Amino acid sequence: MNIIQAPSPNFFGRSGYNSELLVIHCTDGNWDTDKEWLRTPASQVSAHFVISPDGGVYQLVAVENAAWHAGRVNNPTAKLKKNATGGFINPNFYAIGVEVSLKSTAVMPQLQNDALVQLVKFLTSKYKIPIDRDHIVGHREIYSLKTCPGTIDVEALVQAVTPPHNTNEKIKAQIIALVKKIK
Repeated sequence: MNIIQAPSPNFFGRSGYNSELLVIHCTDGNWDTDKEWLRTPASQVSAHFVISPDGGVYQLVAVENAAWHAGRVNNPTAKLKKNATGGFINPNFYAIGVEVSLKSTAVMPQLQNDALVQLVKFLTSKYKIPIDRDHIVGHREIYSLKTCPGTIDVEALVQAVTPPHNTNEKIKAQIIALVKKIK
């Protein structure tokens, strides 16, 4: 996977947390300005990655740092970490933010969708993030007042990155079960 470096200054340290959550976003903007907005100090926003409509993948913030993409929490449906007093820990500390340059009502071009699937496969493998809906979420699952990630179907994304089940293992288990029945 070709990842183009386009550093953003909009990040801070992870405060000892590991990356264990992927948050999928749509920029709700236009590619002409999306990448630069995520790299502008005045915007006070960023993400680890942004995907262009032609499938280009740009890394804005090193995964070892916390990008500013999901720090506010409102009526979350995602399983988020809490501190000792029951308050939510800033998800930016343990999440990787993936922005897709896309209007919230638009449908991703195939090249962009393919790049998103490949990036999520890469990130879940490299950072040992489980491929399930507890660990791959849309932004609105953290901050309910957002429409983000728009038309991106996070459930379908999780299914697309889930490795196929090993058919040989299934057959082997069925044979063992049949042999046990015969005995």
